[in-house]
Amino acid sequence: MGQWHTLHLFDDKRFYTDTVPLLKGQQGDIQAYYTKYEQTCIKGKCDIPLAELVTVFNQLKGYRLEYLPFMEVIHKEWYPFLNTLPWTYHLSAFFEYVVFSHCADYVPYFRLGKSAAIHRVPGINPKGLSYEIICELSMNNPGIFTAEGMGVTGWITSEEVKALLAGLKNEETIHDIEDFIAFLEVTASLDMGVIAGVDLREGTLRELPSFKFSTRDMWDMQLIERLAIE
Repeated sequence: MGQWHTLHLFDDKRFYTDTVPLLKGQQGDIQAYYTKYEQTCIKGKCDIPLAELVTVFNQLKGYRLEYLPFMEVIHKEWYPFLNTLPWTYHLSAFFEYVVFSHCADYVPYFRLGKSAAIHRVPGINPKGLSYEIICELSMNNPGIFTAEGMGVTGWITSEEVKALLAGLKNEETIHDIEDFIAFLEVTASLDMGVIAGVDLREGTLRELPSFKFSTRDMWDMQLIERLAIE
């Protein structure tokens, strides 16, 4: 069937001020999220202790939360390296669960389909800022949150959304992106960022509250063909 890529509203300000410290055990009740997450696991229990996940989250560095040992091998033999890390699946799944519980909406979402965001804008100037921004949403290389081919592929901030929108409107070689532009316009009006995912765990995420950052009427007025609001 192939992969399924989607874009979602993302509160980047809350992510950096609240969600990241939560994941690192520095504030809030991460145990409460872990307990709820365990209920989504097949066995009803997570194979990896919370303390181990928190330890790994504390090793993630930089604006994009990179796992440096992974980045060092990403262009070499990364798959054998993954086999040495017992926590990759649960780190990705738990991160996804906490983020969409805390600072992102699963519904509504923009359906990219079988290709990542960069493929929605063929003809984009590869040397421009818009290209650089949209690549942050695209799984050009496996990341620690998509180590097993599913999960969060990347995110951009509210300021990056506005810059991307302005840049795409000035690109003369890109066509048939009206839906994408409309999605970004609503997102920018809400002062929100965007988070991208591939084969997200739909059954679990649909149980979370929807429309935390927008209203259904707001999207209904836009008639965005690729938007899913159910």
